[in-house]
Amino acid sequence: MIKFLSVFLLIFPLSLSAQSKYWVFFKEKESGSFDSDLQSQFSERAIQKRIQSGRGFDWYDRPVSKSNLNLIQSAGLRIVMVSRWLNAVTVLAEPGQLAALGENPAVLKIDPVKKLKPGIRNPAMSVEFQKKTSVSSDPFYGESISQLSLTHLTELHQLGITGRGIVTGMLDAGTKWRTQSALKSINVLAECDFVEKDTDASGDDSHGTAVLSLMGAYEPGTAIGGAYGSGFLIAKTEYSPTETPVEEDNWVAGIEWMDQMGADVVNSSLGYSSFDDGSGYFYSNGDFDGQTAKCTQAADIAVSQKGIAVFISAGNEGSSKLGTLLAPSDGFYVFSSGAADVNGDLAGFSSTGPTNDGRIKPDGLSFGVLNWVAKPSSKTDPAGYFAYGSGTSYASPLSASAGALILSVYPELTPGELSDALRKTAENAANPDNRLGYGILNATAALFQIGPAVSNLFSVSSDGNQTEFKGQILWDTAIDPESTSLFVFKNSALLASSSGSSISGNSISFVIPQTFSSSDTLQFEIKGQTTTGRTFSWPRNPEFKRSWITQKEVTEASNLRRSGKNARSIGSDYSIPGTFTVSAPYPNPFNPETRAIVFSERAMEYTLTVYSILGQEIEKRAGMLIAGTNYLVWNPGNSHQPVSSGVYLITVSAGNEKKTVRAVYTR
Repeated sequence: MIKFLSVFLLIFPLSLSAQSKYWVFFKEKESGSFDSDLQSQFSERAIQKRIQSGRGFDWYDRPVSKSNLNLIQSAGLRIVMVSRWLNAVTVLAEPGQLAALGENPAVLKIDPVKKLKPGIRNPAMSVEFQKKTSVSSDPFYGESISQLSLTHLTELHQLGITGRGIVTGMLDAGTKWRTQSALKSINVLAECDFVEKDTDASGDDSHGTAVLSLMGAYEPGTAIGGAYGSGFLIAKTEYSPTETPVEEDNWVAGIEWMDQMGADVVNSSLGYSSFDDGSGYFYSNGDFDGQTAKCTQAADIAVSQKGIAVFISAGNEGSSKLGTLLAPSDGFYVFSSGAADVNGDLAGFSSTGPTNDGRIKPDGLSFGVLNWVAKPSSKTDPAGYFAYGSGTSYASPLSASAGALILSVYPELTPGELSDALRKTAENAANPDNRLGYGILNATAALFQIGPAVSNLFSVSSDGNQTEFKGQILWDTAIDPESTSLFVFKNSALLASSSGSSISGNSISFVIPQTFSSSDTLQFEIKGQTTTGRTFSWPRNPEFKRSWITQKEVTEASNLRRSGKNARSIGSDYSIPGTFTVSAPYPNPFNPETRAIVFSERAMEYTLTVYSILGQEIEKRAGMLIAGTNYLVWNPGNSHQPVSSGVYLITVSAGNEKKTVRAVYTR
């Protein structure tokens, strides 16, 4: 297991005192080049992802300025967490210590860190364990069969698609994966405890153990996880007992660490609503707009800027009314999961949309009622045990598993392409709404929309004279074997190709009249067409060939993601991503309000000014743009002077740019 720490993990031990925790946001970042320093803080996988994406290191990777860190420390404040993405730190301080700091020209703003109100348990973690009257079991899957079958994960497993080659992260409470019988053999790459500031995330382990089991369990006949072939990252960001303050800067630190470790998929079965800043203010439905909660901002940066597919549980606040979702499931780019039962009906506890700005949520549904989940080991159960539990906490890791399986076949997909495929092939895709979202997911159909399903691994055997490769391929239309070819490369050079006899039904079998040494790396591509003339190429991008090291057991062979491009250096652009776009207001014409839709490449201050067609200033206000989509609302009824029908100019200024759109107000 690799253990990898970032500088933000432990700046100062977190102690409970009369002090409160605050976000301090800065205007500028460190200047200069940081390639050598950053490469020491990112895993090799994360660096390779940046090389392959062509982005390299960027503004979000730039560290918080040392002078700003010194500014905090010279003010006598304790730094708890440092966030590159938000260009901020969290500090322990008394309110009186912040007045002078807020006046410093380097400081953008100061906000209280919201924490779970005393006596309130995280509602997304609320689960109920009970006995199940009728049990559907399977010789391989055990009682996991129902929860995996609902979203068609078992069909992909049967094709040899298990999530191999993909790194799946989990932000949750702690786990006892080392001693739980179904988890102790999984491939945990690294773990970190952001609550206790440790590299061991095994404390407070009931909820986290259950969630991890839904993705990674492997105990044939007892329990199987949805993406059990993945490598896993475990971040403990939540402490579930109600007497302990739980603060969302842990979540922000955790998702940034996931990026440093090279995560492809992240699941977070956590949701925040009853967060208090000490003044009595707490997150409410009006804040679930994709822009307000810091964890939501970080989640959207992970997806839109870092290429991580983020799956979030919608919450357990009930489906009887609309608008009960939690942050960060309100993000613009995250995939929010509601819960369905074995019959495909919506669970009564499953939270609903829309977001405060009107977007449909949840994005889809997975099994979340009476899931078969692992419970941690104890003195009475040293190997752990299994129980039935319900909650969107248990639906989301199954949705994330679908994402990991699809990416293991087509790792070149962007998170947006992956989410689109999942939504478009879900059961309610034709008529999405704010209870069901796009409906129950169908992982197989989503994969087929992208291309054929191909095994994560081929079996490799040799008799001393020749080597045979075997795998599986399946699509929603029969593949024409006479028009399909398998290409094998040795150390990136074409070695052999085969057509016709290499494919029979769903099976691929190809014999090369030679053997290989243990140092040889083989890569594969398939090009062909179906019996109806539909062409395909797997992988879709030739730079994403699947690779295996020969003369190893299948379980040891590597399915290397993004292995085709032989890149050795990383190009970086640390410039401030200051560009933004303003789309036409909607609705337009409007009454009573309209929204200017602003897409910004980074978080930055903005000023919105409304002018009449004659140039008279009608309204002016300032705020912060998040990285991603922003909705800036103008309601003439709230302006400081009467507004008549007519044409108005809405101007948005940010960075060094100013952009204007027109809107027509009708009274």
